[in-house]
Amino acid sequence: AYDVEGKGFDPTVGTVKRDKSGADAKSDVAVRSALLSAVLCCNTTISKVRDPETGDEKWEPKGNSSEAPIVVAARKVGFVETISNEYKRVLEI
Repeated sequence: AYDVEGKGFDPTVGTVKRDKSGADAKSDVAVRSALLSAVLCCNTTISKVRDPETGDEKWEPKGNSSEAPIVVAARKVGFVETISNEYKRVLEI
């Protein structure tokens, strides 16, 4: 099992770690493969926006809210937002 640590939708805070050993998942091929497969199925993006009321910057998902945690976890193990540009989507169900 793995723990995804962080705060909200911010992909720059926290990590993905194996729960017992604390090993970083960035080098775990199985985790990276699973997250790559999952993120390639997502249409959701996350981006940094400025809150108009407070002026604070925050990360905000655009798209399906159930896909946002997948996108955040994939970014935490090192995948970039544009990873889907490297793989041609041939079918969407």
